[in-house]
Amino acid sequence: MKTENLFAVPFKPLEAAAGERTAERLRGNWKGQAGHLAGKSLTWKEVRAIPGEPETLRSYLEERIGRLDLTGSGMDVEEARAHILLRDCVDIISTLPASPETRASAYRILASLPAIRAEGEMTDPLGRRGQTLSYQEEIEPGLFSKVRLVVDPSAGLLLAEVRTNTTKLADGRQVELRVSRSFQEIGWTNERPDLPTHRN
Repeated sequence: MKTENLFAVPFKPLEAAAGERTAERLRGNWKGQAGHLAGKSLTWKEVRAIPGEPETLRSYLEERIGRLDLTGSGMDVEEARAHILLRDCVDIISTLPASPETRASAYRILASLPAIRAEGEMTDPLGRRGQTLSYQEEIEPGLFSKVRLVVDPSAGLLLAEVRTNTTKLADGRQVELRVSRSFQEIGWTNERPDLPTHRN
């Protein structure tokens, strides 16, 4: 199947490329970033070049992560690299216009990581059933987030990311805050999106 675009809910707002005017984006001539991996932006051409085989993809991601200076991150360097690898795989399955083969390999890498747990079936916030992968991360000192990825096993597509943040209040009580992001539709299309008719 020959395709051009993947539509999904992005993590980050789109940014204009260097020297690009907002009006050019509204006319459909936007040539900016296609997403991020290891904290660096990717062009559409670079996304198309991301490897599709699990071992090659892992080497590709580890090479990008290896270029980062993680000495001031406050974490053990190896622990920080493992966390970035995990988040990069999540980005590939949720926000990057990567090929189905690349997304499938990202799932395989995730399944091999010691921080990932399989939790069985779960209902996502939109009432759909899927298999759940989970991991925990410390967002800031004393504030932990348990992240659950709800996946449609038949299509291999992410249905939702559900975060449960746990912290203690000043009086010692423990509280939870749940935040979720659901994907109603994700797939390949050759159709152009509807663009605004005028600027605000």
